[in-house]
Amino acid sequence: MKLSKKATSKKMKKLSKGKRYYFRIRAYKTIDGKKYYSPWSKVKSIKCK
Repeated sequence: MKLSKKATSKKMKKLSKGKRYYFRIRAYKTIDGKKYYSPWSKVKSIKCK
């Protein structure tokens, strides 16, 4: 899933009601054609209503 460079949120679609989902993210920057990644974020747990 790709986001725009200035994205601060992402709406997830087609998630099942009552199910728990776990997410984590990381940023990257491309310098001279090589991607440099940040560390992964802490896991965020979400239960759909």
